[in-house]
Amino acid sequence: MSDPSFEQELGRLFAEPPPLTSHADFTLAVKARLDRGWAMRRVLIGAAGVVGGLVAAGQVVGANLVQRAAMASQGADNRVHDVAADLLARGEATLHLQSLPLGGEVLWMVAGLAAMGVALLAARLMEAL
Repeated sequence: MSDPSFEQELGRLFAEPPPLTSHADFTLAVKARLDRGWAMRRVLIGAAGVVGGLVAAGQVVGANLVQRAAMASQGADNRVHDVAADLLARGEATLHLQSLPLGGEVLWMVAGLAAMGVALLAARLMEAL
């Protein structure tokens, strides 16, 4: 035996028309809601990127990194010229690796660039697959 209250509830639910009459209208409504959400996300991510960039630029300017880098570069350049002039004055035609001012920073930079190259290569290979 069936429950009359269940049948009445079921009849009431099927008697109400659905809010959208066709699949095309439903698809357009869903796409519009998704597009609207992505537009807002793009705006928020872009605004966060701009704020982050401004903060980073402020930190670089506040720490005088540009002047420090220029001074370090000038010092290294002077030292390389001095070593090369010294070697030429002694009549040696070759530069020895021990005489060049290669510090830990140079080695870390080379290692970092190599790691970045491997990561980019791996990303390219993953895209190809």
